[in-house]
Amino acid sequence: MTHCDDETGLVPFVPNTVPSDIVPNNRKLDISFFTGEANLFRWTINGTTHIVDWQHPTLEKVLAGDTNYGPNANVFEMPTKDQWYLWYIQNTAVVPLPHPIHLHGHDFYIVAKGAGTWDGSTAGLTLNNPTRRDTAVLPGGGYMLIAFPADNPGAWIMHCHIAFHASQGLSMQFLERKGEIKGAIGDVSDFTQGCQSWNTYWNSAARIWNQTDSGI
Repeated sequence: MTHCDDETGLVPFVPNTVPSDIVPNNRKLDISFFTGEANLFRWTINGTTHIVDWQHPTLEKVLAGDTNYGPNANVFEMPTKDQWYLWYIQNTAVVPLPHPIHLHGHDFYIVAKGAGTWDGSTAGLTLNNPTRRDTAVLPGGGYMLIAFPADNPGAWIMHCHIAFHASQGLSMQFLERKGEIKGAIGDVSDFTQGCQSWNTYWNSAARIWNQTDSGI
């Protein structure tokens, strides 16, 4: 996929300002890839491919107080209520493919994006009423800076919206205000029952297939 275009210059009707003091505290996400066992192609974020544990999903672990999310969970925590976070996504893959990046649980503000590597300065950043999206294109060989406040407790996935890229592991999870998630959900009985039913199926002879990709 070499021609992935995006709408640009969109201005939100409801204005907002991204605080400039979050710029030095940005958290970087490097997107790359590797070819592993049996020449299987995998995308990575900060060197790790996201592989979902279908038997023990992140939300189930959070509700149980388990902080061992697994080596391929790609969990990035956002612990502070209503604090703004700036995520610097850098496309470092040798093959410069664009990726439409989609976030669950939030809209995000596009503070900047461009070719090459961000220089780390505030010059050229759009902090006053920037474009707000839930999906935006990360340029091939380039970067994108997105910002949003931690105002929605949950475990929210961010992934490439090209299905087979997501299947190859190009995704991650924002674990937001984990101590408040159970209270935000309220009654978790249906969730618990769903997990129990799934595990019964997964461990039964009736299951006729195995997980063959990232699982999202």
